[in-house]
Amino acid sequence: MKYLRFFLTAAAASSAAPGMAQTAANLAPGQSVTGELSVSDTQRRSGKYEDAYTFAGTRGQRVQLDLGAEGFDTYLVVTGPNGFFLANDDVEGGGDETDSRIVFEVPADGAYRIAATSYRPGETGPYRIAASVPAANVAITRPVAAQPIRIGQNVRGTLQDGDGRLASGEFTDRYRFSARRGQRVTIALTGNKLDPYLLLARPDGTSDANDDSRIDGQPSLNSRIDTVLAEDGDYVVTVTSYRPGETGDYQLSIQPSAG
Repeated sequence: MKYLRFFLTAAAASSAAPGMAQTAANLAPGQSVTGELSVSDTQRRSGKYEDAYTFAGTRGQRVQLDLGAEGFDTYLVVTGPNGFFLANDDVEGGGDETDSRIVFEVPADGAYRIAATSYRPGETGPYRIAASVPAANVAITRPVAAQPIRIGQNVRGTLQDGDGRLASGEFTDRYRFSARRGQRVTIALTGNKLDPYLLLARPDGTSDANDDSRIDGQPSLNSRIDTVLAEDGDYVVTVTSYRPGETGDYQLSIQPSAG
């Protein structure tokens, strides 16, 4: 089962490809509809097809959204006023590893956009999406805990006992930065007494990973990701190690890149 990815950002925008506008259908709490992702749908910049829905939210209203499919791994995205952005890959603790669920409290009156899409680019097939009022004891979807970092910033940290851990046993520290579509960045991770491993999770659920990089043509145990960011939103960097249980100091840098 993939680990859960939740993102909450202060700068959201439509992630559909330019020139491929889509009329969104209404979806109100208490409604359930079926649809199908197909090659004729809007395609996100990440290569994923999507169907869009909207609902009129009232501040303080609690809403539960469920998206499921038999033929592909679903991914659910909600955007709204004041840059609201929340996404989910897999239902936390659910029996189905590929269905998606978001439970949230509407932060402001206004129109909210729901994107029903897939975890992997290019996937198609039938799906079902439902909006409902959650029970009072249902937990609100929370973003992954991560320390803030800015593009242009360097930080020092330590992987150690007491940190978060991946399912495979590696310690983790996580950092979150906001970016705009089209920005190019270099994320560099160096370690002193550990073999560092770098993960970058994007707002749409896709991710990059790097174990060893090449510096001036020479192999290195340090990690580096150089990429163009395809969507507005929050990106989460996971600092971890190549082997389970490794500890030690590291340096993380996120800098603008000329390519």
